Amino acid sequence: MPFFLVADTFDALSDTTGKDSGIKKKEILSKMMLSVIRNAPEELDELYFFCTRRIESDYIQKDLGIGKETVVKAGAACINKGLKEFRELKKTIQDAGALVEKFKAG
Repeated sequence: MPFFLVADTFDALSDTTGKDSGIKKKEILSKMMLSVIRNAPEELDELYFFCTRRIESDYIQKDLGIGKETVVKAGAACINKGLKEFRELKKTIQDAGALVEKFKAG
């Protein structure tokens, strides 16, 4: 599947505004998906994940559905730091879980 098909579709989506734009956007995406089904059905799953900004199926997806701020608050509480201090520390170790593990390990 040529990438220009995806790029052109996303251009059309970004240009679609106004009344009934949701319906029009669904039609545009449907046409692209149907084109892929007809011409390169083996690429449909990858296109779907790309369009939904996911890397795996819902049943495999490792997203916990927890907001970033909740993770920051929980991490700060775990290592007895304030939110501001935790955010500063997180700049060096960007993964909140790894940061907590580092402080818990001593």
